[in-house]
Amino acid sequence: MAKGLARNESEFRSILDMLGVTVANNSPKTTNRDWIYSLSDDPKCKVTGGRLSYLYSRRSLENGFKNMAAHHPDASSSRAILKTAKDAIVLNDLAELDRMAKALETCSRFGIRGISEYDARIKMVEKHIEGGNGSEAEHKSLETLREARDFTAANGLLPRTSAKSKNAKTKADASHSTRKKKTVEKHKHTRRKAQRGNREKGER
Repeated sequence: MAKGLARNESEFRSILDMLGVTVANNSPKTTNRDWIYSLSDDPKCKVTGGRLSYLYSRRSLENGFKNMAAHHPDASSSRAILKTAKDAIVLNDLAELDRMAKALETCSRFGIRGISEYDARIKMVEKHIEGGNGSEAEHKSLETLREARDFTAANGLLPRTSAKSKNAKTKADASHSTRKKKTVEKHKHTRRKAQRGNREKGER
């Protein structure tokens, strides 16, 4: 969850601290720089990021922070996600945290920022499968998308339409309006030209 929310190392450490996880640098003597994760209430229970998987290694995370194209929820969604996470922590609902982490991972994987984008992606995969071209991986992908969509919608973690989609629609509407205006002006110019031609013929 912290990986999906954080935009930099400071945010990453802060979110993990809220979740009761401490992050420390490994020994400077080691050739592979990594982070060590441990439980705040049980410091002896610790593991390096690389041992969890490459995705949680220091190198992978730092590359992700540098990648400006990486998906991150907007400010409103981030607040909703953190609130849900805090509630789950208070109730010690690890299953809820796990579902949230999977939903955030799905958002990041498909670059989804709104429920409408989930619906569009699901519809596209369904159409491909119905056409008889769906692989086992696509069936699993569809199931993952549906579960993540339902979870984020039920908990209000994402807006119905993302700001990105709204901006794209606004630009499309503006572009359509401009093209329509140019077409009207072109027709007017053509009519005026024809009228001038008719007047000139009448004068002759």
